Amino acid sequence: MMATVGDAGPRLRGWLPPWAARALTGPSLMCTVAVLVLHPLPADASFNTQGVGAGTATVGTLNAPTSVTVTSLGSTVTVNWTGATPPVGTLDGYTVTRYAGATPSNACGTDPANSATFIPAGTTTCSDTSVPDGTYSYTVTAVFRTWTAQSLQSNAQTVVGDQTKPTQSVTEAAGASNAHLVGTTLFYRSTASGSFGLVDTVTAVLGPASATFPAIAATGWTHPAQTVSTGTGTNPIAYTSSTYSWTASPGVPATHTVVGRDSVGNTVNEALTFASDTTGPTGGVLSVNATTASGAGTTSYANASFPVTVRTDYAADAGAGQGTSVLTREPATLINNACGTFGAAVTLTGAPLQSGLTTGCYRYTLTGTDIIGNTSAISTTVVYDVGLPTQAITMTAGVNSAQTGNVVYYRTTTGGSFTLNDAVTDGDTGPASATFPAIGTAGWTHNAETVLTGTGAAPTISYPSTSYSFTTVAAAPVAQSVVGKDVAGNSVTTPVTLTKDIVVPVSGAVKVNAIAATTAVSASYAKTASLAISARVDYTDALSGIASSVLTVASATLSANTCGAYGSTTTIAVGVATQAVTTGCWKFVLTGTDRVGNVASIATVVKVDLLPLTGGALTVNGLAATAAATTGTPTNVASFPIDLRTDWTDAESGMKTSTLTRAPAATWSAGNCGSYAAATTIVGTPVQTGLVTSCYKYVLTGTDNALNVTTITTIVKYDITPPTAGALTVNGVGASAAGTSSTANAASFTIGLRTPNTDVASGLASTILTRQPAPLSGSTCGSYGAATTIVGTAVQTGLATGCYLYTLTGTDLAGNTVAISTTVKLGVYVTNVAMTNGTGTLGRIDQGDRVVVTFSDQIDVSTLCSTWTDSTLDQAISGDNEVTVTLNNLAGSDTLTVSSSTCTLNFGTLSLGSTAYTTGTVTFGGALTNKSTVGWSVSSRQLTITLGQVSAAGPAVVATSIATYTPLAAVLSTVGVATGGTFVSPNVKQF
Repeated sequence: MMATVGDAGPRLRGWLPPWAARALTGPSLMCTVAVLVLHPLPADASFNTQGVGAGTATVGTLNAPTSVTVTSLGSTVTVNWTGATPPVGTLDGYTVTRYAGATPSNACGTDPANSATFIPAGTTTCSDTSVPDGTYSYTVTAVFRTWTAQSLQSNAQTVVGDQTKPTQSVTEAAGASNAHLVGTTLFYRSTASGSFGLVDTVTAVLGPASATFPAIAATGWTHPAQTVSTGTGTNPIAYTSSTYSWTASPGVPATHTVVGRDSVGNTVNEALTFASDTTGPTGGVLSVNATTASGAGTTSYANASFPVTVRTDYAADAGAGQGTSVLTREPATLINNACGTFGAAVTLTGAPLQSGLTTGCYRYTLTGTDIIGNTSAISTTVVYDVGLPTQAITMTAGVNSAQTGNVVYYRTTTGGSFTLNDAVTDGDTGPASATFPAIGTAGWTHNAETVLTGTGAAPTISYPSTSYSFTTVAAAPVAQSVVGKDVAGNSVTTPVTLTKDIVVPVSGAVKVNAIAATTAVSASYAKTASLAISARVDYTDALSGIASSVLTVASATLSANTCGAYGSTTTIAVGVATQAVTTGCWKFVLTGTDRVGNVASIATVVKVDLLPLTGGALTVNGLAATAAATTGTPTNVASFPIDLRTDWTDAESGMKTSTLTRAPAATWSAGNCGSYAAATTIVGTPVQTGLVTSCYKYVLTGTDNALNVTTITTIVKYDITPPTAGALTVNGVGASAAGTSSTANAASFTIGLRTPNTDVASGLASTILTRQPAPLSGSTCGSYGAATTIVGTAVQTGLATGCYLYTLTGTDLAGNTVAISTTVKLGVYVTNVAMTNGTGTLGRIDQGDRVVVTFSDQIDVSTLCSTWTDSTLDQAISGDNEVTVTLNNLAGSDTLTVSSSTCTLNFGTLSLGSTAYTTGTVTFGGALTNKSTVGWSVSSRQLTITLGQVSAAGPAVVATSIATYTPLAAVLSTVGVATGGTFVSPNVKQF
């Protein structure tokens, strides 16, 4: 076969598409390809083949790139073209060639010999950089595997490098804090932290490229080296730095050079100098309320409108430049001539008159601020007070004089004097002075005076006057006007009136021992140690007012109805209703004194007799009576005596009566005597008999002719009534006084109810539950042993077979007793039943299984098996076919019974607690190794049944069941006690 390939463009280097290669090398086709290379563009290839059948194959065309154009900017040439499309697949890429005349060189970084430098197929532009000055044209070659297709040459382009430096303008970016750029000097306030940004605006012939901002290495400063190539605008372009920042008190940076670049690498520099500026502006002057402001601040006072006298704003700054000059007014509270915390400032325009203000402090501050925040300030504070002070006039050091409100009373029956005190109060600027006028009235002496120094501190200062004095002929002066002033000059005036008072107090009254006191001195008698003080009305005074209304008491001896000399007096406070006294005379005097010394009084005398009676004595049932009443312990004797009776005597007024009485208690419960009923008088000392249960109070009472009464008492608690019975239930049977009985066949039984005894008279001393054991033989109890006290209602467990007598006994405090009892006969019982598996299936009854019954006592073996003898020996039924164990199918529960052919076997019934063990009657037994056996162990008190050969297998395995074993009562212990009760197993897998 012969193939011909025509090429109208660049050379085709023998490439065949994959499908063509497979056709030419297949097992049934062999061919030879001859390649004819022609020139020039475009490139295409086709060939014809002959073989089995006939066909024609065309190898496509690789077109060259078109529309190649170039432009230059400085030494950079930009090449653009229209891309080429390969016949199949994807173009490998492009290479670019630069021609200086006819001389070619690689361009745009491409190299035809290195496919890694090819411009990707989808890219149709490139930049040829650092091109020497000259005139050039360019071609673009498409590469597709071994094919290449080169474009026509582009237009010629002359390249001239740019040697003109760009220009730049470095300015401060918006948002600077505590910094300002003035020319090439960057002023910053080093007393605080701050930040700023720089903007380098670069202008270049061939266009700006970047701005470089160097790093700052000075202590406290932060800014890294930075070249910014993206900005705003086209030409010029503004490049903004990142933030420059510093902390307080930083170092001073060195000269900072900002570099601008154009697109061909030309640069321009601008050096910036850093300068610390911490000085505020100058030139400010301020005067308010005619007081010049200063840096430390000044103060003045005003109580009316005041001017801003002078205002000259700040106008100069030697550093970053003057910014603002502002006059502000800040208010604060004024308390006690002290300014509080100043509030929000109000800016004042110009120098306005200050009017319409309320009382307070006002700080005026003229503040100059430079561009980076340094400030200069002067201030003055005006303490503004338009509130009037108040004053309170009080009299001090008064002699025969007193004050009520703003009236001063004086008593002219004798001379006197006083001073006035003016307490001036002003919560704003504070008190300043008090002025007291002169008195020119006859008999009076006082000069005009202004007092500037007092006692106390703002808001109240007390200013004292000198002494005002008067004689017995002093007339009433005109009202005296006292004037108080505050620091701001505000004043208050108070008139003081001087009034004569020579009238004594009136309306005094008092009763003691129910007798009213009089000016003539009243009298009465008393026999108590406390006298009632009633109807006390203190003296009053309508002029100067009452100074005191005092009730006093003094005592004297009382002999032959005559009072001796009275001793010192004691004042009785208002509201005291009684006065403690002893035998003697007691004189009560109510004295009223007004505030200028006028006096009035009334009095009463009480004769008090408190001498006690003597000689009385009483003893009943061996217990002596006392004034506090003596109480004996309860007694239940049939009768008791009055052991001793001595009647009362009195050596002063003599006896009126001496009487012995007995009174029973109306109630008596739990040892507590209640209220007593009417008393019966007892003559002499008769024996006390025939009494009923009660408390009896015996009282010997003496009364003298002055009606003084003395008593002594003794109380006998008499109780012949036993306590009420308690309640007791043991083993379900209630106890009684005659005694009850019950039988138990179990490991434990309960004390179901225990109610203690009670006693309504002397009270219960004790209620005790005891248990006494006795042996049990058959059904007969033997002699009871020592009693054990039982606390509470503990379950009775761990007891041996026998009789147990439970007795609840109550005893009262007088010794009366009551008891109830019940006896429990504890018989033989089963302590455990174990159903164990042998070698068969767990849960199913089969050969080898065992039933082991444990008894609480030794059993008379003849009552288990009628042929067994000697209960001290182990027993067994182990012959062939001698024991038959029967499994019975019953409706409620399957049962297990045991019988023997050799004796009457008293096994009882074992209810298995399930109907699933069998569906019919099944027996176990046989001969030799298949036999069932029965055995008795003396040491363990156990009856063991071992199951022999089963007649039929059980129908199923039983998971768990609760078995109940009921022994026969015919089984007796070795002392003839019957077996009883039932045993219930746990719910477990049996056998």
